[in-house]
Amino acid sequence: MVLLSFVVLCNRVCVKQLTALHTWELCGGFLGATYLVFLLVFVTKVGVGLFMKAVVVGQLAMGAVLEQFGWINLKISKFNYNTLAAFLLLIVALLLIVTLNAPISISLALWIIVPVLAGSLLTVQAAVNGSLGQKAGTHTSTLVPFFVGTVARGLVFVFFVGEG
Repeated sequence: MVLLSFVVLCNRVCVKQLTALHTWELCGGFLGATYLVFLLVFVTKVGVGLFMKAVVVGQLAMGAVLEQFGWINLKISKFNYNTLAAFLLLIVALLLIVTLNAPISISLALWIIVPVLAGSLLTVQAAVNGSLGQKAGTHTSTLVPFFVGTVARGLVFVFFVGEG
């Protein structure tokens, strides 16, 4: 699969076009692969429902941060009191969900922070891939992250997955 995606990528995209991109524009696949690793490890710890709720909070928070400062070539959208109120309600909702299932503890808080960070990775990945798509076209913005993510997942498998 990796070889096939690389061959298709080389046929569709000029290498000169890829070298003209910033390094950060090529990291979307790595961010997606990192999210998948977090998903595989932490869903078994906190449950899929809680994990996904925390991911949504992370996605919304990171989206607001990226738009506040116009990072990754995004249009600036200033943070306002309505957005602040919405985030506070999201955090309260997440805390209510967590405390209904188990008493809050430091270890549980850490298990919730990681999915929030994982969600923020997805938002950054979407912004990076969008920027890549604007500069290099649809095929490149699809194939490059796929190729990078596949290589990253392969490295995780080779170096971190034990026998059995």
